[in-house]
Amino acid sequence: MQLLLGLFVGLLLVYLLAYTDFVLSRKLKERVTEINAHGERFYRFRPLNIARVAVLSLLFWLIPIFLISPQWYLEYRLGLTILVWALLAAGVYYYLYRRTSPRTARQALPLLLGFAVAAGLLLGPLFSALRRLLPGFH
Repeated sequence: MQLLLGLFVGLLLVYLLAYTDFVLSRKLKERVTEINAHGERFYRFRPLNIARVAVLSLLFWLIPIFLISPQWYLEYRLGLTILVWALLAAGVYYYLYRRTSPRTARQALPLLLGFAVAAGLLLGPLFSALRRLLPGFH
């Protein structure tokens, strides 16, 4: 009975995750399309694109890993990483604000930052390993 109940709960969780993923990805795709369509129509500028996400992802992960010393306490490194990310987010907001409108910048910024951080999750360990391999960055 416990095995059957465990299988039922597991199947229910898989179904819930698959449904949530499908609905969320569809809504996210619609939102990105809306923001880009609005930006192109009124400003001839697409706020959300792959190149912008890639560059922002590299900046989000490259700057803290190569500029913050690994010998510092973890609290200092986390604080400085958050500070660097906040400054980069402010710079991206200002860039989007200048190219489009404040409303479009407010709508595009969380999506752009979320995509950049998620895209760079594998870059963090890669850059850390690269930093250990390069002799001048210890």
